[in-house]
Amino acid sequence: DGKGVCRECYNERARLAVNAKNRILTPEQYQEMLENQGGVCANCHQPETKKSKTGKIKELAEDHIHGTVYVRGLLCSACNQGAGIFNDSPELLRKMADYIEHHNKLVGL
Repeated sequence: DGKGVCRECYNERARLAVNAKNRILTPEQYQEMLENQGGVCANCHQPETKKSKTGKIKELAEDHIHGTVYVRGLLCSACNQGAGIFNDSPELLRKMADYIEHHNKLVGL
């Protein structure tokens, strides 16, 4: 970029700046929560698999109650997006689970 910083370092700095704006937890709190979860998603207990535009595995997302600074846990992209699609509504998620289970039974699963 003409300022003595390679593109990879510039992109990493930009990514960290965006993440910092979207974070509730301090880096230390995030790391502690990540360690307490065994480095995996608090919901599905799997590691993150989604990659960023640069090809690196994304960090787990801070799942928080919207309108508050309460972080429930760290979620993989799939679980975080799923919770968001269902508006963080336990009732809608239960209905979807019932719907899937009903149709699985119809086909013998």
